[in-house]
This record gives sequence, C-alpha cells and structure tokens, in this order.
Amino acid sequence: TYRSSLKTRVTVQDHWYTPHFVFRTPIVREQIAVAAAASDPEAQRWLGWPQGIVVNEPERSRELRITPGTGSARTLATPGHEGLVVIDAAARRVAGLVTVSPKDTGTADIGVVLAPDYRRRGYGSELFGAAAIFAHRHLGIAVVDAGTETTHTASIRALSAAGFVAPEGPTPDTLPNGRTIDALWFRHSVDESTMCEGPQPID
Repeated sequence: TYRSSLKTRVTVQDHWYTPHFVFRTPIVREQIAVAAAASDPEAQRWLGWPQGIVVNEPERSRELRITPGTGSARTLATPGHEGLVVIDAAARRVAGLVTVSPKDTGTADIGVVLAPDYRRRGYGSELFGAAAIFAHRHLGIAVVDAGTETTHTASIRALSAAGFVAPEGPTPDTLPNGRTIDALWFRHSVDESTMCEGPQPID
C-alpha cells in the first residue's frame, strides 16, 4: 500500500487549515459561489457539466465577489459526497471546493475546483492533498482516486505533487454532459484511516 507522504497540514477542528487556505463545510451562498467558480469555459472544458447547472454571466462574476460567511448560515446536503469550501481568509474570498464521494467499494473519488483567479499558482496540489487527508483522517477512507483528462497537464502535475500514484494507462470516461474522454485515474492510499466528527452542518 502506498504510504502517505503529504506535506499539507490539516488540523482536526471545525475548520481545516493548509498554508494558504481554510477549509470548512460550505453554507448556502458559498455553494453558489463554488458553482460559479467552476462555470467558466476553461473549467467546463474539463468538468463537462450539463448546461442547466452552469452559472452564466453576469451572475458568475457577482457570486465570485461574495464575502465568505455572509448570508444564511444553513448548509445544503449534497447526496453522495462530502464537500469543503476553500476560503482565502486573507482576501476574504471563496477560492474553490474539494469533494470526497464515497463508493460502495469502500474507496472514494475526490474532486477539486479552483476559481479562475487561483489557477496557475501552484494551489492544485495543496487542494488535492487536503482532500486526501480529509478522506483518510476524518472520513475513514483509506483509498481515494482522482480522475483527470490525459491532456489536462496542470491537473496531472498537481496530483503527482500531492503524492498520488500515476496509473498504468488511460481509460474511457463519460462526463456529465455526455462527452467521452480518455481519463487517467490517480490513486492515494494509506495503511490505516481514521474517522472523526469533523465540521458539523449548521442548523
């Protein structure tokens, strides 16, 4: 089994911290901001969401300017996965999202979204590393996988930098909008995983 060599430090509190970001359960307005962060054409080239859930302009730009922690304190459950909003506390901005989607096999798929202003700055590996720690140390999941298109070189570099093991070869995969791609599924695993309460939804 691959042993974790992640250098990202994540504390077990109501919030998780890495060198540049704070991670916590998103409230309603932040979830909308995260959707906006992934709705630009560059992100959708890789994500392939159905058009009905893509946030278009001018709402997209408006949502990316919100201040985290404002608006209703309610959280919305997202069936099938756990998500943490990524916050740039210094700039008071929503920077992205990490998700962990458990599978019946006992493993999980993880996903990462970065808002446009936070791309190409080396943050991808920090988010992938945080998602792996979240799964291993707080959700009790020892093995996580992350898929990326074979031509998505930035994602491949970030996964490798975060300690994910490269696959032997690509496999076909279908995006939510129906587009078929050649995907590489990277894996990160630990010998022992732990479960903790982690951040709790706000009623």
